[in-house]
Amino acid sequence: MSTKPCRGELWMADLEPITGHEQGGKRPCLVFSDNLFNHGPAELVVVLPVTSKNRGIPLRVPVEPPEGGLKMTSY
Repeated sequence: MSTKPCRGELWMADLEPITGHEQGGKRPCLVFSDNLFNHGPAELVVVLPVTSKNRGIPLRVPVEPPEGGLKMTSY
């Protein structure tokens, strides 16, 4: 893994504070934003939180361990 987040990598992120019903706490996240954006002067990164709960929602993509250090299949 690189020292800066790159698109497609899984990173642990602290998603606190939350303001509504979104996922919070320290959890794995998929880096979604492009590397030009991630490594730019603002150092902002867009991530998608990963969960181990399969709720049968269409279009969820399973990520199998040990990818990104995961211990169980996540979505």
